[in-house]
Order: sequence, then structure tokens, then C-alpha cells
Amino acid sequence: MYEFFIEPFVVDLTMSYALVAGLFLCISASVLGVFLVIRRMSLVADAMSHALLPGVAIGMMIAGSASLVVLAGGVITGLVVAIGAGIIMQNTHLKEDASFATTYILSLSLGMILVGNDGHELSHILFGTIYNISDIDIWVILIVSSVTMILLALFYRPIVMECLDPLFMRMDGGLGRITHLLFLVMLAFNLVAGYKVLGTLLVVSVMLLPAITSTFVTRSLERQIVLSAIISLCILYFGLVIAYNYNFPPSAIIAILGGVCYVVALLFGAQKGILRRTSKIQASPV
Repeated sequence: MYEFFIEPFVVDLTMSYALVAGLFLCISASVLGVFLVIRRMSLVADAMSHALLPGVAIGMMIAGSASLVVLAGGVITGLVVAIGAGIIMQNTHLKEDASFATTYILSLSLGMILVGNDGHELSHILFGTIYNISDIDIWVILIVSSVTMILLALFYRPIVMECLDPLFMRMDGGLGRITHLLFLVMLAFNLVAGYKVLGTLLVVSVMLLPAITSTFVTRSLERQIVLSAIISLCILYFGLVIAYNYNFPPSAIIAILGGVCYVVALLFGAQKGILRRTSKIQASPV
């Protein structure tokens, strides 16, 4: 048991770095995921994660793998896509999902062109290099995670209100728009900060899958936040352990474990789990 679950983090420094960076990322990303699910913005997170590619690619072209430059490039392109999709939605007949789909497809295509024929570099951007985390990467993720949690605590009530009733918040002066923009900024920073850990494609796995899973377990928002964070941390740890011992891609294993948790909650969850709901229907008197 010790050799399987603990020894990898003792004998391999890269595993320790991966665990620390992943823990910081999971804490803030999983909490943001709960608000994304409530606001029905899951597609937005997925679209923004794809849209980061051109900004990350430009940042790497300018400064290599320097975290701050890559972070700035990814955040800028992510926000451009998010704000641009919002403008398109407000001024055309397109709904939010269609406007985000078109913008992220264009962004992803542009990013692939910028990366060029370097398939190795493209793979690193899309699926992460969790075994190549540096001290600077950990500090960047720590700062992003800490600032995100502080802002969520300070603006908790406006963010909850904006998620539950966005139209009311938009009518209340500019507070709704400011809150929404602040949320998008936090989302963009967390997605970019996590690209090296899980890649731009799979970073949403620790953000959305635990959050969606928690909705099948409890209705309480506070409990969903706590449960989402716990699930996210668990799939990260066990994903790293399994990937290390069996030589699997860590980001894919982490995403698969998140999917397993979702399926279990979907079937047996206390809140509208399929099998649980079926058993209640069968047990009810006719």
C-alpha cells in the first residue's frame, strides 16, 4: 500500500510538484465549476479552454515556457472570446451556445496554425505536462488560486445572485455586468493556470465533473462547493497514483476518474439519481 499510494511522492520530486500544483488548482477550479453549473455556463468553460490555445501559443513563441507571459496571452484570448461571444449574442439572433461554439472553433483553429507542425508542442499545450512543473508554475497557480478564493469570498453574494437570476442583476445598474466580467476573468485565469497541469482540453475536467457530480448528491450550494472540492482533490490524487504506477497519461486518468464519479452519482445520487428515483417510484403506492 505504501509503495503504491505514498512512495511515488517521496522518491520522485516531479510527482510531488505535480501533486502540489494540482491541489492548488483543484481547490479554486472546483468551486468555480459549481457556479458554472448553476449559471448553466458549462459550455462557456469548455469554449474558453479551447480558446486559450492561440494566446498560449503566442506566449510560448515570445518567451518559451515562461509562465507569466503564457498566462497573460491565454487570459487575453480567453476574455476576447468570452466578451466577443457575448457581444455577438446580444446583437444577433444567435444564442449563447452558438456564439461561443463559433468563436472557440475559430480560436482553436488559429492556435493550431500558430503552433504549426510541432506536434510535440501542441500535445503539451492540449494535454499538459504535469511531470514538468517548475517552482514558478507552482507560485503562479498558488497566486491565481488564492486570489480566486479571496474574490469569491468577497463577492460571494453578488456572484450567487448573478448565477441564480442574471436578468435581475443586469437590471440592477452595472453590478450584474461587473460581477459577470469578474467571474469570466477568474475563470480565464484558472483555465490558463491549469493548462500545464492538465492541458487546455482537459483542465475543465477538474472544474466541471466534480461540480456536476455534487448536484446529484445535495441541493445545498455550500455543500456542493465543499463536495466538489473534495471530489476534485480525490480524482487528482488517485489519478496521479494510477498514472504513475501503470504508466498512463495522468490528465486522461484524472478526467476518467471524474467521469466515473459522475456516473456513480448519476445512478445512485440522493438528488435525482436514476436508480434511486426508479426505486422510489416502484416503492410508492399505486
